Amino acid sequence: MVHPADVPASSVLRMLSTTAWFFDCFARRVTPEQGLTALDAYQRMSRAVPDWVNQAIRLRDMMVRPFGLKPVTGFNLRVQKSPRVGDNLDFFQIAAVTDKELVLSLKDSHLDVLISVHLDPNNQLSLTSIVEPHNALGRFYMRLIAPFHRRVVRSMLGRI
Repeated sequence: MVHPADVPASSVLRMLSTTAWFFDCFARRVTPEQGLTALDAYQRMSRAVPDWVNQAIRLRDMMVRPFGLKPVTGFNLRVQKSPRVGDNLDFFQIAAVTDKELVLSLKDSHLDVLISVHLDPNNQLSLTSIVEPHNALGRFYMRLIAPFHRRVVRSMLGRI
């Protein structure tokens, strides 16, 4: 069952969450038998994204084009075996990667996003999102999409 959670103490995003303009964290238990790494968890979540999510992302890209925002194009369902910092993964760039935590970033003119997929020793999988808007457009955009964001995160975590 997916539930709101505290940012894990061992996550690299823990301290950033204390001063973030926006953050949320959702978590669920996974079984040790699944033998997941943080990358495995992300890839399972992104491959299981419901079609409505990619449709919503395409709609978002059309709507923000006049404002000069980057298109995110959706999840591409490609598996990456040995990613490195700086590589792209879907519409994110890899900021950090270990077996226990994958940190992804997205930088645009209106806001910066950090995402952490974190596995703790108690088999809790957490997905933390941090957003720092740069201007009024970024703040408006985030207020508008926050409810959809939470629904997408819960849906993705629920599909592992």
